[in-house]
Amino acid sequence: MVDCKPTDTPKQVNHCLKFEEGVNLADKERYQRLVGKLIYLSHARPNITYVIGVISQFIHQPQEDHMEAAMRIV
Repeated sequence: MVDCKPTDTPKQVNHCLKFEEGVNLADKERYQRLVGKLIYLSHARPNITYVIGVISQFIHQPQEDHMEAAMRIV
């Protein structure tokens, strides 16, 4: 996260997250911890609530694309 750059939006425009067959899975426990922390953060930052709701739909079987979306919120 040292070389990260700020963005204006927490989600890419017109980026549809979905389950895909044959795609590498992300670290499930790391993803769940990150989403849990983002949910807690959403109480202070209501502008990210919608995007957190979208990524939390994939909490049981996160893929690398979902992890990238969660890291973009951070």
